[in-house]
Amino acid sequence: MAFKHLLAKSTGTPLHPESAQTLLGHTRNTIAAMRSLCATLEKPVGEFLGKELPTSGISRLACAAAWLHDLGKANDHFQETVRGKRRQQGARHESV
Repeated sequence: MAFKHLLAKSTGTPLHPESAQTLLGHTRNTIAAMRSLCATLEKPVGEFLGKELPTSGISRLACAAAWLHDLGKANDHFQETVRGKRRQQGARHESV
């Protein structure tokens, strides 16, 4: 099945799916939050560990994890479920 937009979360209003958060928008927000978290925690974590951290590498890994964390939502079962067209997914998006 083809979808105009991949959704990240249930719309709550099947008649207005355009108000739902898209997977792309959700992923962008997650990456922005991860960048902020890395910038905020860089110094305190380094001080706690007693050494300077290679933050660019840690930040890149954390952002990659943020980018990949919901990739399993890009499948027909999940997309039909959040749109109210399916009652149950074949597999949880975390497993996919």
